[in-house]
Amino acid sequence: MNLTTTQGSLRARIACALAAVALAILSASSLSAAGPDVTRIKGTQAKTLLGDGTGIVIGVIDSGVDDTHPALTGNVTGGLPRLKAEANFVTTEPGNTGDDVFGHGTAVMGVIGSRDATFFSVATDARYINARVLDNNNSFSTDAWVVNGAGFALNNGANLINMSLGYGNFNTSGLSKLALMSDYISSELRIPVVVSAGNNGNTANPKPQGPGDAYNVFSVGATQANTYNKIVGFSSYGPTTDGRVKPDISAPGQSINSANDDWETQADFLQFNGTSFAAPNTTGILAAQMEYGNTHGLSIDPLILKATMLNSAEKINDRNNAAWEPNASSSGGGLLTVTSPLDSQSGAGQVDGLKLYQQYSAGEFAPGVVPAVGWDLNTVIGNDSQDYYLGTLPQNSTFAATLTWYRKVGWTDNGNGIIDSPDTFAVTETLDDLQLRLYLNSVEVARSVSNVDNLEHLSISNLDAGFYSLRVIRNSGGGNSEQYGLAWATAVPEPGTIALVACVALGLVGRMYGRRKLV
Repeated sequence: MNLTTTQGSLRARIACALAAVALAILSASSLSAAGPDVTRIKGTQAKTLLGDGTGIVIGVIDSGVDDTHPALTGNVTGGLPRLKAEANFVTTEPGNTGDDVFGHGTAVMGVIGSRDATFFSVATDARYINARVLDNNNSFSTDAWVVNGAGFALNNGANLINMSLGYGNFNTSGLSKLALMSDYISSELRIPVVVSAGNNGNTANPKPQGPGDAYNVFSVGATQANTYNKIVGFSSYGPTTDGRVKPDISAPGQSINSANDDWETQADFLQFNGTSFAAPNTTGILAAQMEYGNTHGLSIDPLILKATMLNSAEKINDRNNAAWEPNASSSGGGLLTVTSPLDSQSGAGQVDGLKLYQQYSAGEFAPGVVPAVGWDLNTVIGNDSQDYYLGTLPQNSTFAATLTWYRKVGWTDNGNGIIDSPDTFAVTETLDDLQLRLYLNSVEVARSVSNVDNLEHLSISNLDAGFYSLRVIRNSGGGNSEQYGLAWATAVPEPGTIALVACVALGLVGRMYGRRKLV
């Protein structure tokens, strides 16, 4: 089999270079006014290329939302009101019907979907559900409020959940009720859950708290204002007490301009700080991605959403300005071995809406010969493996790959068919151990082999020239097979172009290879 560049593929790559110039112009242009946080994570480009959340319903599990705020009111495409449902679950304040008296939830929703002309967000056409679970002091005295609120959101059609909240008693092993519930929602209902990592980075116990320590969620750390190119000091970081890397990803979380619940007597917008506002920056991008997936027939399984978002993240510095690096790795004999795959403070890096578009829109490709950028939702059986042949890469190419799979959590209902406080959640299977390995000319050169995480990640620059392949291995597991999400991206150094990344974003490589997997 000839896997080297053909004359046809060369013509395709010339077309790609032209397409790359168009994307470069789009990337550099100011599409419209936006806050610096939205601009930094390429939110305006994501809004244009992926969508503005049309058709997506977001459950905001928080302190309530002032749905009369000018930036949060109105209708979505089709004429339906943006607010789909609301209810109060704070039993100590029974007179409240869901209104935000603290201001936290209104600001969170503003970060997700503000329609303000200046401080606009990404998911401006998404609907939302207001589940008030935090009291007038912005806290919950029992996780029953949060569980009931989440169940209400799910029962009213939420297909994306944002929880900018956490325990104060540092449950950091993914075993709290909220962590187990969040993992169940992700793995069994296939609904992505975004949570804030916590604001304990400057304390004696900086670890992410539950549910920010859950396995299957998007646990989000915060980057520092102005440049948003490093982790802010207050952002909680791992590893967790059981050795897993958290957060998963980062987003702007300091000096965030968002909706003020007291807008009637004060300014419409105030500045907010915390991972609580990094999480909704991520949620807004996810809503856009899910709209794009629905529109283009692509998988919106949380495994794929997480793999593509992490793999396209921008590598940023930690709180001390040290460069991104995996939490634990070693090199020897020409083999890079990563045993704790993400940076302990920033996770995979910072959300990048433009790169996410390029990664996700490339499409799904089955094992075998694959293009430079793509992803796959697949299954590995027994202790078998799946191979992806990336082809011949020139000297100094770059490579990234992210592998995700679920921790399995079951739900025991109290009989009413709705997730609520009497219900219980429990781990149902031993966590599978999947591994990710990279080969150069059939010789292994890099591996990500954590034995505690349910993700693997490799990020390598300055590759040697040669033929590359990527292998997913099931080392052990609790069942007969394991479903996984995989995203990969290689960039070939070509002066003056963005090379294959932009090409694949427009689907040209998919036609070039002719191996697109149907979904």
